[in-house]
Amino acid sequence: ATALAAGTDPGAAAAGSRGGSSSSRKASSSTAAGGGGAAETVCPPAHELAWNYDVVITTFNRLSSDWSMRGDPRLAERIVMLKVHWLRVLIDEGHSLGASLGLTNKLAMAVQLTAQRRWVMTGTPTPATAAGSGAAHLHPLLSFLHHQPYGTSRTAWDGAVAKPLEAAAGGSSGGRGLGPGASVLVAEWGRRQLLKLLGRVMIRSCKSDLALLPPCYKKVTLLDFGSDHAHSYNALIEVIRRNLLLADWCDDAHKESLLNPKQSRWAKEMLSNVRLACCVAGVMNLVPKEEDVLETLELLAGKLELPKPASEQHFVPAAAAAAVAAGPQEADQLEAQPGSSRSAQLAGEQQQQQEVAAAGDVLLGVVLRQIGFFTGPGHPLHGVEDGLRNGCKCQVCGDMTHLPMVTPCAHMLCTDCAAVSRTACPVPSCRHPYRMQAVNDDARYKNNPE
Repeated sequence: ATALAAGTDPGAAAAGSRGGSSSSRKASSSTAAGGGGAAETVCPPAHELAWNYDVVITTFNRLSSDWSMRGDPRLAERIVMLKVHWLRVLIDEGHSLGASLGLTNKLAMAVQLTAQRRWVMTGTPTPATAAGSGAAHLHPLLSFLHHQPYGTSRTAWDGAVAKPLEAAAGGSSGGRGLGPGASVLVAEWGRRQLLKLLGRVMIRSCKSDLALLPPCYKKVTLLDFGSDHAHSYNALIEVIRRNLLLADWCDDAHKESLLNPKQSRWAKEMLSNVRLACCVAGVMNLVPKEEDVLETLELLAGKLELPKPASEQHFVPAAAAAAVAAGPQEADQLEAQPGSSRSAQLAGEQQQQQEVAAAGDVLLGVVLRQIGFFTGPGHPLHGVEDGLRNGCKCQVCGDMTHLPMVTPCAHMLCTDCAAVSRTACPVPSCRHPYRMQAVNDDARYKNNPE
């Protein structure tokens, strides 16, 4: 590993602005994950970066996009990194600055940053090239370091280092018209100049230096999930267990299951996601697809000879279904709540009121959050739809499930209870047998053409 430095820096292990706060804080000014430009990224104002944060992390993409905005007066004000006097700027994988010998946007932006101390961290300062030493790729790094004179003057760099080293490439032909002996002397002089330069600006660490480090002691600490983290992790596990059950339903060959060796690629990806979910608190979105909800309701309505659900969603009050399911007494209580008169609370809701009334739904005199449903509160399958959208209690064990399994007899089950029987409904009061679709049934190919 190599570190190139400019400026006196007794605390090279830290980084931050001149006015870092006493508490350790970190800001990220990297671009959006979708590859958006800096204009799409929310970045704190310059005075906040300077005084409220100890460390600010950004990316090469951000440097490039910021520099490209300089020509637009409307966007130039958003380039906050040029407005801060940084205590220390460190460029990791700094050889990227010298990947191109031309002046790139990221290099130009890095050079323009105002900083008291500058560092370039890299394991490969120059590339190995067949044409020569590749020392020319050092000049962009020296430009970022504001090295005097080689980083600020290309003429000084070429005359003292670059061109003398090129003489060695001429070899016996005596490049640049020099004789073989003169070429060797010039190249040696250039090599010495380069070594003197690197001796002044470079700190080099070797693998042998690792032996000087104190021994590493590992300690494993078990951390409890936070409530949000646990909810997200459990949601992911429920999705995986459900998919394993459905893909393996009455299929002893495990053809479509992740248990099939041919699906090992997807099985490894699934395990990787589970491990990541243990370490990273993400958000598992369990919102069902509207077409899947409608298809389930239509299949149940056809099989059980119930009224068909509406083909388009309509909005009903969230508490209307609960009141209807609870009976007229609770509905009367909701109607009688203080300040819940129809004239006051349904003001401005006439259009939604008409849509719901046209669908035959019940409207209570309460202003509530609206939810899109294919069935109204009075529809026999409204409870099924509500369970598909919001989760429900399993009708066998009573545990809450966010992804209920719906049987052909319209019972809602958790994954564990649904797996008890592959041939009949496990609800004790039902036990309705399942009828599996024949393999040669033409209807199978409607949704599964392969």
